[in-house]
Formats: sequence, structure tokens, C-alpha cells
Amino acid sequence: MNQPRLAKALREEASHWWVKLDSGELGDADREAFEAWRAQSADHRAAFAEICAFWGELDALKPRFVPNRATAGPRKPARARWAVAASLLLALVVVPLLATRPEYRSVIGEIRTIKLEDGSIVHLSSGSAFDTDFGPNRRHLELLEGEAWFEVAHDPSRPFVVRAGNGTATALGTVYDVKNMDGKVQVTVIESRVEVDYRSPGSPNRKIVLAAGQQTTYTNDSAPSEVRSADLDAVSAWRRGRLVFENKPLGEIVTELGRYHRGLIVITDKALRARPVNGVFRTDDPAGVIAALENSLGLKITRFTDYLILLHP
Repeated sequence: MNQPRLAKALREEASHWWVKLDSGELGDADREAFEAWRAQSADHRAAFAEICAFWGELDALKPRFVPNRATAGPRKPARARWAVAASLLLALVVVPLLATRPEYRSVIGEIRTIKLEDGSIVHLSSGSAFDTDFGPNRRHLELLEGEAWFEVAHDPSRPFVVRAGNGTATALGTVYDVKNMDGKVQVTVIESRVEVDYRSPGSPNRKIVLAAGQQTTYTNDSAPSEVRSADLDAVSAWRRGRLVFENKPLGEIVTELGRYHRGLIVITDKALRARPVNGVFRTDDPAGVIAALENSLGLKITRFTDYLILLHP
């Protein structure tokens, strides 16, 4: 058996033993069999430790999705507990999406072009969503998550305002890109100008005007950064099916890659999340991106399924 198949087989065996042990239904003979299995090699012991660490991470999240054992009645058999685990993984992906019902959204791997009632065009990146609130004197949008490219129809009587996090970006006759991910917002102006107005109870209010080719970022806790020149080719790369990163932390790259991958990609090590990465990656091949990161950074990758991938040192 080659090494990849051996590793996969050991993980499956380790998962089997974890479920049996956690069920509380092991007899003396089963415990002896488990100890004999674990004693076969260091690889067997490492596989079981890896599974234990994985389920320990998920157990911390279970109260959000499954009943408390104190009130949940008799303990479920192992097969049922696997079903609960599968439901938990599904919930981790689906629950955030069901928390709101956005007016416009794109699914994983989809890039949409939407013409609004005023004639403005919105190019919506993968895994993104926004709402609109148009009236006689206003054109308000809220980018709930993801990234969008706005081509604004001229109408001075109705300001075109995009809210993202604790700030707004008001078009002054323009084309601009707004990204809202993990509490961090980036505003980039492609043509003309945009006024960024930041208001937060915990930070000083700040208002700045960006010209074409300029960019700023802000978070839920910090006002917009200093205005800087933007790499417009990199900003618009997602519209051409590419992601461009220059000295970006791995954690940020994995977050963005997650908008193109049907499943969870988890970095298990804090220091690893901060590793800088440079590269140009295809958005239609997340598996290829993960393989490239594995090779270039010397990562270890554990695939429980295609829907759950762990990155670790």
C-alpha cells in the first residue's frame, strides 16, 4: 500500500476507534483490541491523536447546533453520532448563509452580473451577497459579505451609497470595488472618486475621499487606513478568474479561497496563519491552489473529505 493510501486507511481506522471509545460502549476485549491497534506503529498513534484533536475542535462548537447532553436523553449510538457530526459540518457551512436572506447573492464558484433598477451594474464575486434600498432620494446598498464591483449610473439627485461593516462608500460618479470579509473592508476606486465615511462607537469617525487608483481599508474596530495606491490588475483579477496575492498572510488567502471552495478549509496553527504568501491562483481550481500551497510552504494537509481540509505544519 502506498503512503497516501496508508495514511487515509489509518485515519479511517482511527475515526472508527474514536467513535467506539466516545460511545462508552467498549468492553474489555474491545479496549485490548484498540490498544493493540495503537501499538502497531507511531503512525497509528499519530493518526489517532490527529482525530482526537479534530473532534476536540468540533466538540467546542457542538452546543451551537446540538442539544445539551444533560437534557438530550439517552446517548446516541455511534452511527447516530456520525450523523450528528455530519450535520454539524453542514451547519458550520449553511447556518451563516441562512442567518439572512439577501436580495442578491452568488453561490460558490459563481460570478454574477446584475443590472439594478437605476441602470447601475453590479458584478458580484463568488460567495457574495448584498441588499438594496432604493427610493426617490436615495440608492442604498449593503454588501453583507464577499466582494462586488460597482459601475454606477449617473444620478446626482439620488446618492449611490454602499454600506459595508461600519463604513459607507458613496460614489461621486464612478466605478469602484468593495470587499467585505471577516470584518475587514477594502474600498478601491477604479474611475472617478469615492467618499468613504467611517462611523463606529469604539473608534473615531473619519471621512476621506479616494481618487482613481487609490484604496483604503477599515475594520469593525479601526477607522480607514491611510490612502494608498492600488494594484488595479490585482484588485480586478477575480473578474478574470484569478486571485493575486503579494505578501498576504496564509490565513487571509484561505479565507478568500473559501469563497470558491465547497467546504471548509481550516488552518490548525496560529503561526501558520501568519505565513506570508505570494502567488497568482485560479479561482476554478481550489484543489490546485491547496496543492500549490502544500508544495511551496511545506504544509501538511489532512483531507477528511473534499468538504473538510485541515492545513497544519
